[in-house]
Amino acid sequence: MVTCNIKYDNNQQGVYYSGQTLSGVIEINNEKKRDIKGVTLKIEGYAKCKWTESEGTGKRRRTVYYNGRDDYINTFSYLIGSFNSKQIEFSSGVHKFNFHCALPPQLPTSFESKYGYVRYQIKVEIERPWKTDIKNCFAFTVIKNFDLNYGNPQLKLPLKTETSKSFYMGLFSSQLLHMSAEIPFCGYVSGQFATISVFINNESNVEVLEIIAELKKLIQYNSDTPRMRTKQRIESCAVSKDKGVPTKSKLSTEIILVIPAVPPTNTGTCRVINVFYEIHVTARVKGFHRNPYVVIPITIGTVPLISMTTGMYPQLPQNDTSELTAGWSMPMPQQQPSSSATAPLSLPLQIPLQPTRIAPSAPQPTTPEDYGDMPPPSYHEAMNMPTTSEIDNDEGLNDQQPFNPRYPVFNFGIQPPNQPPSYSSNDDEKKMPY
Repeated sequence: MVTCNIKYDNNQQGVYYSGQTLSGVIEINNEKKRDIKGVTLKIEGYAKCKWTESEGTGKRRRTVYYNGRDDYINTFSYLIGSFNSKQIEFSSGVHKFNFHCALPPQLPTSFESKYGYVRYQIKVEIERPWKTDIKNCFAFTVIKNFDLNYGNPQLKLPLKTETSKSFYMGLFSSQLLHMSAEIPFCGYVSGQFATISVFINNESNVEVLEIIAELKKLIQYNSDTPRMRTKQRIESCAVSKDKGVPTKSKLSTEIILVIPAVPPTNTGTCRVINVFYEIHVTARVKGFHRNPYVVIPITIGTVPLISMTTGMYPQLPQNDTSELTAGWSMPMPQQQPSSSATAPLSLPLQIPLQPTRIAPSAPQPTTPEDYGDMPPPSYHEAMNMPTTSEIDNDEGLNDQQPFNPRYPVFNFGIQPPNQPPSYSSNDDEKKMPY
């Protein structure tokens, strides 16, 4: 029996930022002596999507397979042997191999979903003559730093949306239900809470049973074969609810929505998969009427807005620290020499990427001094991440080897306000109990 394991250098969780150096030790435990052709190491990163659609009618109806792919890293080296090796004796015991690889600075963030993924993985393969090769695959997380302070300036501004709706009651329609929702700014990070100010003026005869605020992730898949086509999917990330509004009444309340561990907004670094976020505020009404709702687009990054934090920014993760942090700088540590075998991997050829439209490469600003200390983020597995059941996993990971990327989650040290909503009648403006 042969077992393989990877230990990342001072990085237990295997989380790296694009532009850093991936490094670690490969440990192969071989229980008995055996003949092999070689041991190979492959580090790859790519985006892939796949889905099916039915087209045509009757006898001409057929299933069309849409595929999209974008490659970012593809390195290969031999740890033992070479391409021309015929047979090598692989002794029993534990064999260790050092490796390192420079990650390109524009790698998109790791992402897993039902119809596609952005995945980075390390493959160790023991080639055997006249036998099935022994394959091992290990995934790691890559995060593209997205500093909200150097994105769209409108991320710091409040945003308000509103709508009005009337309900048909037989031959007549009711009075209007007016609804508005507002957020103080549009840029958030995981761990932060979004305070949504909701106002409802219910002039109708239809009762509002509850108000639902929901963070939704919009995923856009782009195929290139057999032709260019786009598929969209919406996933719910977080939900918060509040009491409803009686007829002929008004409601002014604040709903707190905590941003969970989710990948940052991605609209430019990956050609195959784009990720957007929206906050949907819905008034669920009584009966069979359609529920009125408003949509507020937001942007999720990896570094919070300065004016919206209570502490200074920590530093980005370094390969020489055991605890990962996120913040301004991105040092590139020097690799220490080792007596073990080393597999250096040069910077691979990279497919040209589209420029990032909302998160350009940011300089290193001076950390403000008028903010208290802010703890570094922890790295949590993605919340409610669906398995890639629609994607074939013949290139590495499979259902028996699941993988959830980790994303930075900040602790702002602030408890969200807990204020009950206030009701008022449209007739006498008196407050009403729940």
